[in-house]
Amino acid sequence: MFDGFSSEDFDAYLPEKWSSNVFTLPRRKVKDKLDFIGRRLFEEFQAYGLALNMHLSDDHPSLWNKKKVDTQWLFFSRDEEARKKLAEIIDTERTLATTLIDPTPLYRHVFLGVSVNRDHVEIGLWLHHEAWVDRKNLTALLKDDDFRARFDEIKGIITLVDGTLLPALPTLVEAMWQDDKHKAFKLHTHFELLKGVPTRMDLTEANASERDVLERSLQPDRVYVMDRGYAKFGLFRRIMDLGPSFVCRIRDNSVFEVLEARPLSAEATEAGLVRDLVVRFTGDQAAKAGLDRPMRILEVKCKPHRKSSGKTGRGGPEQGDIILIATDILDVPAEVIALIYKHRWAIETFFRFFKHVLGCRHLLSHCPNGIEIQTYLAIIACLLIALWTGRKPTLRTYEMICHYFTGLATEEELLAHIEKLAPQS
Repeated sequence: MFDGFSSEDFDAYLPEKWSSNVFTLPRRKVKDKLDFIGRRLFEEFQAYGLALNMHLSDDHPSLWNKKKVDTQWLFFSRDEEARKKLAEIIDTERTLATTLIDPTPLYRHVFLGVSVNRDHVEIGLWLHHEAWVDRKNLTALLKDDDFRARFDEIKGIITLVDGTLLPALPTLVEAMWQDDKHKAFKLHTHFELLKGVPTRMDLTEANASERDVLERSLQPDRVYVMDRGYAKFGLFRRIMDLGPSFVCRIRDNSVFEVLEARPLSAEATEAGLVRDLVVRFTGDQAAKAGLDRPMRILEVKCKPHRKSSGKTGRGGPEQGDIILIATDILDVPAEVIALIYKHRWAIETFFRFFKHVLGCRHLLSHCPNGIEIQTYLAIIACLLIALWTGRKPTLRTYEMICHYFTGLATEEELLAHIEKLAPQS
C-alpha cells in the first residue's frame, strides 16, 4: 500500500548523502514506493495496449548514476524489441565522449517518468540530450509554421528582460543586499527570444532597481517582455516615447477604464484568453506619470502554484487564476501577445545555463571589476557559440565544444551534434 512520501523520504537525497552507501536503506524505501506506483501504472499501460518496459534507478552509488544518488527514478521506455530497431541509427551518431558520460542505452530514448529528490516529486516526459531521434520526431510534431509566420506581425525584436542575483562574499562592500552577511550582485539581462542569445548584461549591486536600469538602456525597434516586477507607469511611458514596445504582466489590482472589449477569436479562446480590452489607466500613479493614451490589457487563464501559507517566496500575495498582461501593441492578435509572454520563461532557462554550465554561479574574483570580466567572458562565450553554430545552443553544446578542445571529441562528432540543434528563428 502506498501512503505517500514523508519528509524522511526527501531527506534521503540531501547533498551530503548522495555518494554514501550508509543511506541506501532509506533510499530503498523510496524505491519500493516508486515500484508500487510503477506496477499499478504498468497495468494501466497494458490495458491500453502500450508496450513499455518499467525501470527503477539504483538506490546506491553506481556507474549508472555517476557514483551519486541525488534523485530516485521510476521510468517507462520502449520495450527491448522497439529499442533494437532504433539502435543501429542511434549508435552511429553516438560519440566516445558521450558514451563515457552516459553509458546506459536507455537515455537515448524518450521516456515517461516519476522522480523524487530533495525538493519535490516530479512527473513528466523526458528527452535526454542523446535521444536525438525522438527529439526530431517530437519537433516535427510540434512544429507550427503558421505560428512562426504570425511573429512577423511583431514590429520589433522580441527581447526578454529580467535580473538574477549572483551571491558574493560578505567582504564585498559593493555587493550590499539584505545585510552584512547576505550580499550579492545583480545581473540585468536582455535576451533575444528568437535567436536564443543575450544581447546585453548590466552588473549592479543587488539592491539596484531593475526598472531604472532598463530605462537607462532602452533601444528602439524592440519589444520588451517583462514580468510584473517591471510594472511602472513611468517606465511604460518612457518606452512608448522612445519608440520600442512592451509586453508586461501587471498587478491584479490595477485601476483602469475599459474603452473597448474586443471579441475573442477561437484561437484566442483556445490559448486561454478571457478578455481582450482597450483601456486607459485611471489611478493616481498613472496620472502622475502622464500615461493617458489608450493601451491594451489581456486577461489570461493560468494554473497558479499555490502554497499552504498563501504567500509567495518573496512574501507577496498568492497568485490568482487569471493574470493581466499590459501592452501598447494594439494591432496584433491577442493569442500572439499571450504566447510571447508565455515564452518569457526562456530567460530563466538561460540564467540556469549561465550559472550552471558557464560556471558563473561561483564568482572567480573578489572585486567588482573581476566579476564584470567574468560576466563579459560568459556573454562572449554564449554569442560565439550561437554565431558559430547558427543554431540555438543547449547545455550539451558547451560540453561538446569543451570535449573537442580537449581532444575527447573529433570535429566530425562536434559537427554532428550541431546539426541536431534547432535552428535560430
